[in-house]
Amino acid sequence: MNNNRNVIIDFNTAFDKGNSEGIARFISDDFEWHLLGDSIIKGKANVLKFFAEHPDMKIITVSKDYIIVDGDKASVAGEVQCTDKSGQVYDMYYCDVYELANGLITKMISYTVNKKKT
Repeated sequence: MNNNRNVIIDFNTAFDKGNSEGIARFISDDFEWHLLGDSIIKGKANVLKFFAEHPDMKIITVSKDYIIVDGDKASVAGEVQCTDKSGQVYDMYYCDVYELANGLITKMISYTVNKKKT
């Protein structure tokens, strides 16, 4: 059985690649993804539907500057460059905060801030 740190690392690897099967292995059926300031996606089926409906949303580059795991809570922070469904490129800082139970992620809260253009 994976420990929570391995779950977070493996989930992020799958997430960064848009690998729905990989994502599904690490989230609970009642998983919630809170995209702060935008929406909340509830349920594993709806998360997988989101990825299926947005195949053009891709991560170009991503860093994992911090991975912190404390019991059943974790966070990952860094920088990400990605495209949206129209192909527009975004450069952002991010921090994802996780809650886990029984070796699965039950909640993910995503904080993102666009980088300033200089």
